[in-house]
Amino acid sequence: MSYYDPSKIGVRESIAEMTVIELLQALTRNASDCHKEVFSLLEALHEGKYEIVKVKHQHALKFKDNTEEAKSKIIEYLVRTMPSLTYKDLFRSITYNVERTAQLMAGLAHRLAIIASNSIEIPKEFTESLLNFTKRFIEEFDELREGIFMLNVNPKITVEKARNAMKMEEELDEQYRLFTFKLYEKSSGNMMAVLLLKEIIDIVEDSADLTKDAAEELMYLAMHKVS
Repeated sequence: MSYYDPSKIGVRESIAEMTVIELLQALTRNASDCHKEVFSLLEALHEGKYEIVKVKHQHALKFKDNTEEAKSKIIEYLVRTMPSLTYKDLFRSITYNVERTAQLMAGLAHRLAIIASNSIEIPKEFTESLLNFTKRFIEEFDELREGIFMLNVNPKITVEKARNAMKMEEELDEQYRLFTFKLYEKSSGNMMAVLLLKEIIDIVEDSADLTKDAAEELMYLAMHKVS
């Protein structure tokens, strides 16, 4: 005969949560690799090294694929352990948001390849702004990633990291508005460049929004651990 043992339920939840967090850490590593690969493509574009962009943009797709595989592992694990995890919906949402950033940034890499393949000239002031904007997004994502790594170690630090990420996203909102205004003001003569640059900046902005959403969910998880 089996008996109800609340202590065993608590142990199972603890083990399941630790496993999910470890899987999330792998997910964010892969997504971060994708983001940084795209940043290197932006650097090459800024320096006029179009051949490098054409050759290396496939690397970003590989990192995106790795991120998708890591997402699938998390979702499969969540399905198997659903009764054991109180905050499974939050873990699932963080997973989808992180994976989506890699999808978007891989799409950015594709647009950079279009620019390089068609030898579309982009003024350096715009590529420099894109570099600064994307770098700030990567810093935002790094705060999220570090927060996830600290979730089981020191959740108070996780709360701080999540708040940092959310604050950075607010700064990116302002930069986005300024960039868009400058783009329409100074590049009205080259419609193809304008359209591609607008798509690129929108992708980074959307990725920053997803990171903020994940940070809010992560902060809730961490605050639950602190309380």
